[in-house]
Amino acid sequence: MKRIMLTLAFAAAMLAAQAMGYAEARSGALFLTDKMAYELGLNEAQYDAVYEINFDYLAALGSRGDVAGSVLSRRNLDLGYVLTAAQYSRLRSLDYFYAPARWSGGVVLKVYTRYPDRSRMYFEAPRTYLTYKGGHGRPGGSASWYKGKSFKSSVRPSKAAGHAAVLKPSKPAKPSAGKGHAAVAKPSKQAATGTRSHSSGAFRGARK
Repeated sequence: MKRIMLTLAFAAAMLAAQAMGYAEARSGALFLTDKMAYELGLNEAQYDAVYEINFDYLAALGSRGDVAGSVLSRRNLDLGYVLTAAQYSRLRSLDYFYAPARWSGGVVLKVYTRYPDRSRMYFEAPRTYLTYKGGHGRPGGSASWYKGKSFKSSVRPSKAAGHAAVLKPSKPAKPSAGKGHAAVAKPSKQAATGTRSHSSGAFRGARK
């Protein structure tokens, strides 16, 4: 019996070590959201909301099954209420944004392969970065916190110091996974002016 208890305790400790802690989820969500803002052309309101959604997703990853399971589904459903139809369509075409994590002895973000320089940030941190600690992630399967809210804004996120010259991507590109820092896609023309229309058919699936 004692051996069983020790085995269970060891397994629990290993699981805790593999799951993302608060600080790691926070930094990972910041880096991921920064690159989503760059490629999808997020406005300031979207930028703040997408950071929250990415943080809740990463903070909830505790096992291999979470990476591509219901936790990911909830994350992408929430993004559907924040992004425009064009942005969401673009998101679905980019695996390192649509399914941003994989499991390899713990959580690994795919975006680090696309953007290997982890010190490079295109924008200042979102306004929610210093204040948001979770809570909008639909605990218990409740309805999305983002449903019915407007994320229209003509304001773009503030550029990070020293990177103003690289904030206008040229031609759209679909980089192959694992080929490093390829050409960056041009943001959608709808990026700064609207919420995603759910009647467009760009996203399929029932919402709670």
